[in-house]
Amino acid sequence: MNIFTNKNAPVYSSDKIEINAPVDKVWQILTSINDWPSWQSEVTQANLPEDLKEGAIFKWKAGGLTFTSQIHTIEPQKKFG
Repeated sequence: MNIFTNKNAPVYSSDKIEINAPVDKVWQILTSINDWPSWQSEVTQANLPEDLKEGAIFKWKAGGLTFTSQIHTIEPQKKFG
């Protein structure tokens, strides 16, 4: 990870999955944060008000809760966190 993440934060999640699709397509969908509500039924709002980059802060809502998150890792086509 390129920016420190607090694994003891009130909310911390990490997971890995394998998706049978072209990497470019998956990357585009995953990193289009403002479009998350269109494909994640629990996400009702998502707003990244700046460019997609490490350190960028965005807000989103899911399951009735509001989250403020920070992008800590971007390795195009490989890692996003």
